[in-house]
Amino acid sequence: ILCGATLVPFSDSEKLMPGKTIRKYGITFWHSVPSAIDLIDRANQINNEMLGSLRKASFCGEQLYKSQLDKLFTAKPDLIVFNTYGPTEATVFCSLVKLNSENYKEFSNKTVTIGDAIDGMRIELVGMENGIGEICISGRNVSLGYLGASTKEESPFFFTEIDGLRSPCYYTGDYAYYENNHLFFQGRKDGQIKR
Repeated sequence: ILCGATLVPFSDSEKLMPGKTIRKYGITFWHSVPSAIDLIDRANQINNEMLGSLRKASFCGEQLYKSQLDKLFTAKPDLIVFNTYGPTEATVFCSLVKLNSENYKEFSNKTVTIGDAIDGMRIELVGMENGIGEICISGRNVSLGYLGASTKEESPFFFTEIDGLRSPCYYTGDYAYYENNHLFFQGRKDGQIKR
């Protein structure tokens, strides 16, 4: 409303052909899971004709791969991409990295870094083994717990003090590691599937 933009939620069928939907509506900012890039690629829609209106894209919910960015930036070199990370318990995302065709390789190995904590959030790796630790997030975006949770003894939520203020924290169950000062998602400690 403040920017004069229109929100375009994709229908189920449009989600299967995101390139055509981006072209059809002249979408300028696309927020999606990274696997949608693979759908566009399989449909031969990663090109300037389909993605020409895009100025920015943000990805969350899955690992973003360098190979996916290779294709996007080849088709749309002026695109700005935000890769983010965060569970629902942190009001969706708590880290961010801003990428363009000039810098994305320095933030990538096979996958792309999940970035640095956004303002008001903190990310720490706990229980480190062989350079890999569980992501623990804290800050104002973290939930206070699960509604109706019966026990606090095994809860992944707790409180700590940050800058003199009591702050909620959450053990995510996600593993990550640092490489060249960039944080990379490694996997989960369990087989949790979120819907």
